[in-house]
Amino acid sequence: MTNRLLIEIARPFVRAFSKRCEKDNRYVIEAALHKYVDKNEKLCFSCNLKSKILNPFISRTASSMGISDKNLEWALKNKYIRDAVACAVEGVGDFGFLEPAVCLYLMVWNFTKLCNFKCPHCYENAGAAHPNELSIDEKYMVVDQFVEARGRHIAISGGEPTIHPDFKDVVKYIKSKNLLVSVASNGSRFCDERFTKEIAPYLTFVQLSLDSPFAEKHDEFRNFPGSFEMVRKAARNLNEYGVNVAYAYFVSKSSLPDIPGMIELAKIDGVDLVLYDYKCVGRARDMVSEDPTPKEREKLYDYLCSFVKGKQKKEKPMVYVIHPRYGVKTIEHDVPQFQASHFTPYEIPEGFGKAKMIGSFIGGCGAGTKKIDLEPDGTLIVCVNMPIPLGNVRETTIKEVWKSSPTLWKLRDRNNLKGTCRECEYVKSCGGCRAEAFGYTGDYLESDPSCILVNPSGNYKNLEKTLFE
Repeated sequence: MTNRLLIEIARPFVRAFSKRCEKDNRYVIEAALHKYVDKNEKLCFSCNLKSKILNPFISRTASSMGISDKNLEWALKNKYIRDAVACAVEGVGDFGFLEPAVCLYLMVWNFTKLCNFKCPHCYENAGAAHPNELSIDEKYMVVDQFVEARGRHIAISGGEPTIHPDFKDVVKYIKSKNLLVSVASNGSRFCDERFTKEIAPYLTFVQLSLDSPFAEKHDEFRNFPGSFEMVRKAARNLNEYGVNVAYAYFVSKSSLPDIPGMIELAKIDGVDLVLYDYKCVGRARDMVSEDPTPKEREKLYDYLCSFVKGKQKKEKPMVYVIHPRYGVKTIEHDVPQFQASHFTPYEIPEGFGKAKMIGSFIGGCGAGTKKIDLEPDGTLIVCVNMPIPLGNVRETTIKEVWKSSPTLWKLRDRNNLKGTCRECEYVKSCGGCRAEAFGYTGDYLESDPSCILVNPSGNYKNLEKTLFE
C-alpha cells in the first residue's frame, strides 16, 4: 500500500486530531508532537490519551522517510518545526494529499501604511496611514479568525508597525493564542531599550532592514541619516533579550557586490541574514533597471550554497533567500540546510534520509498553499508582492477565503502554470515565484522570468511594457 493511499485512509483520523484544545490552548496534534519530545509535558486527559495513540504513527511515518527517532526528536524540539509539521498534517486532513500540500501556516500582515522612512523599493508604498485601517477591535478579530483557520505564524510588517499605537497590544494578544509572532522593522523603536524589554518576551523573530555593510550606503538608500547605527543598536537590544534577529537585505544589481560584506557583518553582530529579491511592486516599479538578471541570481545562489556548506553548523549567520529557486539550488548542491516555501531554513543533521525530498510536499512558492496576506484596511491578498484582492475580513473570514477562493485554488494546482514552469522537473518543489510572473506579465500563472531555466538570456526588456499598463 502506498504512502499516499495510507494518508488518504487516515484523513478522518487526522481531522479528529486537528481540533483546538481550549484547556491546553493549542491544537491536539501540536500537543502530541510536544509530548513526543518531552515526556513530562503536562496535558489534559484527552490530549494525553490522543498523544499516546498518535505518537507511534508519527514515529512510523518518519521512519518510512528515513528519519531516525533521534533526529525526529531533535527536529520536533523546535517550535517552528513542530508547528510546521502539525500544520502540514492538518492540511492533509482538510484537503487530502496534494503536491504541494495545502496548509495555512503563515500570514504576513501589513499592519499599517504608516512609516517614518521613505524607502525607494517599498512594496507597500508606505508613508501616511491608510484612511480606513482596521480598529484595534478589528485587529483582535483578525487574530481570532486566523486561529479559527488553524494558522500558526503571523508576520507583522508595514509600513513600520512598531510606531503604530496598537502594535504592543496586538502582539501580546497574538502571543496569548500560542501563535508564532515575527516582525519586520526598520529598527527605530527597538533602539529604545525599555520598549524592547517590554515586547521581547512576545516575539519569536525580528528582521531588521539593513541594505549595506557600509553606513553611508545604507543611510543614503533609506533616506535616513544615522539609520545604519540605529539598526545595529536595535539588533544588540533584541539579542540581549533573547529574540532571534536577522538583517533583511534588498538584493538589487547595485547591492549584489556587497553581499559578502553583509554576511561578515551579520556574523560580527551575531544575527542571521535574509535576502529579499527585487520584486516589481509598489515603489520598486520605478527602479526596474535594478532587477538582477537570472544569471546574476544563479551566481549569487551558487555562492550562498558554497558559503553554507563551508561554515560550521550553528555558526552565524544562517542565510535564507525569499525566492523558491534558491530552495532548488540547496537541493542541487546537497546543502545541509533545508529551505522551502516560507518556512524558516534549518541545518539538517546526517540521518535525515529522504527528508530532503519533502520539498515537493512543501512546494516552493507558498502563495495560495502555505500563506495568505493582509492589508491595513482588512483586504486579504495573495501575497504582499502580488496584492491581488481576495476579500475583506470585515465582510468574510480568513477561513472561508482560504478554503474557497478561486484564485488560491488556481495557484494550488501547478498544472495551471504556463510555459517552462509547468514543464519543469521542479514544478512541485519550486513552482517559480508567482509575484515575479505577475509583476512582469500581469499573469500570476505565467512562467517566472527571474529564473535561469525560463529566461536564460536574462532579457526583461520585452516584459517591461506590462509594468505600467
